[in-house]
Amino acid sequence: MSSESLIENCMGHEIVGAVKEVGSNVKCFEVGDRVGVGPYVNSCQDCNFASIAGVYVIVEVPKEVKFKTVNLIMEMRTIAGSIVGGGTQETKEMVEFCAENGIYPEIEIIPIQYVNGALERLENRDVKYRFVIDIGQHLELKPRVGPWSCMDKIPSRF
Repeated sequence: MSSESLIENCMGHEIVGAVKEVGSNVKCFEVGDRVGVGPYVNSCQDCNFASIAGVYVIVEVPKEVKFKTVNLIMEMRTIAGSIVGGGTQETKEMVEFCAENGIYPEIEIIPIQYVNGALERLENRDVKYRFVIDIGQHLELKPRVGPWSCMDKIPSRF
């Protein structure tokens, strides 16, 4: 897409953007409202989330959300929420804030060979910490709570 585009394409064929103008008969939207189109509008219908049993994830706090209950039931849809939002700058600020205030994730470092076992544990809800996959086998393989002693081995992305 061009850099001048006002609408972004998201994973799963959804389209999101902001209302730029409204017609005189439009009552449900105002200029500046965040809006989106779900995966059914002109989607390929090939990906899992465009067919059945998909998940609608709400990442902002909208004024109101309406769903057709029959669609949720018949299409085996799930509604989920996440406070994760923003882009690279917000993520950078969050990571810096956490580092400055001693806030660290609880992680379990696993070797790449254990990925299938990790997926099974996720399915069985037998996960206590977030998995970090050590592809290069450079990290100490054990659960970590609190500051990472291996932080100097993890390259900074910022």
